[in-house]
Amino acid sequence: MSATKHLDDIHSLIQSEDYTTARARITEARAAGHTEALLSLFEATCVYEMGDDIETLRLAAEFLASTTNSVKRPYALFTAAVCLENLGLNEQALELLQKVPESYQALHEERVQATKELKRQRQALLLFAGIRGR
Repeated sequence: MSATKHLDDIHSLIQSEDYTTARARITEARAAGHTEALLSLFEATCVYEMGDDIETLRLAAEFLASTTNSVKRPYALFTAAVCLENLGLNEQALELLQKVPESYQALHEERVQATKELKRQRQALLLFAGIRGR
């Protein structure tokens, strides 16, 4: 099967939210020697939807390292930022969100949420410092 056909099939599975089958097809494509950067991004999407933020970050980083001009970079950065936020790393999430184009859908809402959570984290740390000293 051609690289384009594999990618199209995987993309269709992801669009239909069949992440388990999509991930299996990604594994098959890699076993067949396909190395397209989009495989990493597609797998990151599947893994994210399966709830593994750490593996999603690894795969998003793999995609971002392998391509510099893909139209999918904002999606990869945004997804990585959401994972960082899920892991409580709001400052790092905000740093990545600064690299996402302003026109990206849901960017503003995600920045607001990450900023709100970062403020809560900082407030909790201040309270903890006061408790620790007692």
